[in-house]
Amino acid sequence: MDVSRLVELQEGSGADVRRYIDVDELLQIWDEMYLPVGVESEWADYFERVLGTQVRRRWASTLSKSM
Repeated sequence: MDVSRLVELQEGSGADVRRYIDVDELLQIWDEMYLPVGVESEWADYFERVLGTQVRRRWASTLSKSM
C-alpha cells in the first residue's frame, strides 16, 4: 500500500476510508474481526445508520462491565 493511501486511511474522513474498504465484504467478515473500540464503534454506527443493519459490538459488553 502506498503512503498516500495509508495516510488517507488513518487521517481521512469516513467517505475517504470507504473508497478503499469494501463495505459489503467488511459486513460479511464482521464477526471474525477484532477492531479497536473506536473503529468498531464507528463502523457499527455506520452499518446501523446507513444500511439499517445491526452488528455485534464486541466492545460494548466489555465497556459496560468495567463501569
